[in-house]
Amino acid sequence: MKLNPLFMLRCCAQRRAGLQDTHLCRARGVARVTAHVSTVLTIFVMTASPLAHADASQLIDSRVTQSTLNQTICNQGYIERVVPTFDALSQRKQQLLKAQGIDLEAASDYAIEFRVPVILGGVPDIDENVDLRRWDGASGARRKRRLTVFLRHCVCRGELPLRRAQTAIIGDWTTKYTNLWSLSCRDL
Repeated sequence: MKLNPLFMLRCCAQRRAGLQDTHLCRARGVARVTAHVSTVLTIFVMTASPLAHADASQLIDSRVTQSTLNQTICNQGYIERVVPTFDALSQRKQQLLKAQGIDLEAASDYAIEFRVPVILGGVPDIDENVDLRRWDGASGARRKRRLTVFLRHCVCRGELPLRRAQTAIIGDWTTKYTNLWSLSCRDL
């Protein structure tokens, strides 16, 4: 069975963290991961919140270009090589929760994510590119991840230039792309 990238990324993060409470389940042929610590398993970290701390060009990895797609974001092992460890992301999430005055008991309501997603060429290792986003809602992490993964597929299939995908996710995606389930690469 071919597993989706999010599944593989979560499994990798959980292996690194040595989590024992994670189990795999198969339902209708689709592999899923459920975990007690789902909040930190947000390595597919993608966001489009306003870039308050840095302009977008500082958050884009110069090694990821249209000509290096096959060696970078479209390469199966790229994310695992460049994204900080599970422990590092977990520590960063705790710091952000504390800095933003969010009770640690509400941590599961938030995802740690990258303002410019790594799978769209965001820099994985600078603090300005990492932030918190609530999981739910019109501008929630779940919707953003759906859009980000879709944009990556369009880029890697050659149907959308990388810069256009980056612009889409950095911009006002919450109002521009209200129906993520009916998008096609041509809509961008």
